[in-house]
Amino acid sequence: MKHYCLLFILIFTFTKGFSKTVPGYIVTLGNDTISTLINLPGFLGGYNMNKKVEIVDSSGEIKVFTPMEIKAYGYKFKSKDYIYIAKMISDSSLYFLEPVIKGQNTSLYQHVQYSGPNTSSHEYYTFEKSDGTYLFLTNYAALDTFKEKLKIFYKENLEVQKLIDKKFNARRHIQTDIQEILKAVNQP
Repeated sequence: MKHYCLLFILIFTFTKGFSKTVPGYIVTLGNDTISTLINLPGFLGGYNMNKKVEIVDSSGEIKVFTPMEIKAYGYKFKSKDYIYIAKMISDSSLYFLEPVIKGQNTSLYQHVQYSGPNTSSHEYYTFEKSDGTYLFLTNYAALDTFKEKLKIFYKENLEVQKLIDKKFNARRHIQTDIQEILKAVNQP
């Protein structure tokens, strides 16, 4: 039993030891932007930043926020800006998602879930129209299902429907195909 406790302490120490605190911000439900420090999990694990974010407040206390408690958060790490916005990933679940395309008619948000090292990833896409309607898709859905759901979502746009018919022929092109569809949807 002692060995398990020692192993747990070592894993916890390594995980916390490799975590980083970086300058960032949160956006409250009241649309106030507050500068803070964001706690990034270590490479040995930690927490899922799509489900919650840990911040370090001015007194040094760690506070945890979920997508139900704040609208967004962001930070800069290794010269790259990271932005996460609280959005739906299904009819009932809120996650912090990365904005991929912010469009006049439709915006796209994404969340990637990795099963483990050297394994495939599951990508979750949230399409949000300017009228507030959503479409939720994943990269592991059948390509025909992907096409069908997109065609229903854009049923009022015949040009986009024709474009959808030509796309989604190979799983490796999903990202490019989505970007081309949204470029057409967002044209003035």
